Amino acid sequence: MPTVSPTSGAPTIPPTPAPTTVRETVLADMLREIIPDMAPAAFRAGTPQHTAFGWLVDDDPLQLSPDGTRGMERRILQRYALACLSFGTGGASWGNKGNWLRGDECGFQGGSGWYGIGCNDVGEIRAVAFDDNNLAGELPPEISLLTSVENLVIKNNKALTGPIPAEVGKNMGELRQLAL
Repeated sequence: MPTVSPTSGAPTIPPTPAPTTVRETVLADMLREIIPDMAPAAFRAGTPQHTAFGWLVDDDPLQLSPDGTRGMERRILQRYALACLSFGTGGASWGNKGNWLRGDECGFQGGSGWYGIGCNDVGEIRAVAFDDNNLAGELPPEISLLTSVENLVIKNNKALTGPIPAEVGKNMGELRQLAL
């Protein structure tokens, strides 16, 4: 009868996940509820969406929290979508990245808004314009969360690759101009 060899070292114990903050839990629940098809990417390490979710939770200077109103949910989703755009298309290397991921994207809370973003008077993004701005990689499907956008101009970015996300056609009902 064979004998079992003793193992060397202590038994391995799987690592315990880092504790999550209340803010992280609340934002994760909101994403899962509002965008169930897109939310899993926010929790998959190594994706631009995961980086964007981390920014939203920890580094977003506005630290917005859901309050049960559609307006606040829209605003948080808008900031998440823009962060996905930045992290997914090489925002750190853009030709002009004025104020991106700093302060208010529309410039309503003092200072300037984010370069290339145009908003209406209630803070809905109506235009995203990045003509020849060194975007690289693929346009993330989360861009479609910007449901009030009328003008999406991303032409002359030679390193931007891949298809237009199908979600753009499904979710962006206000889109009037798509310049590639």
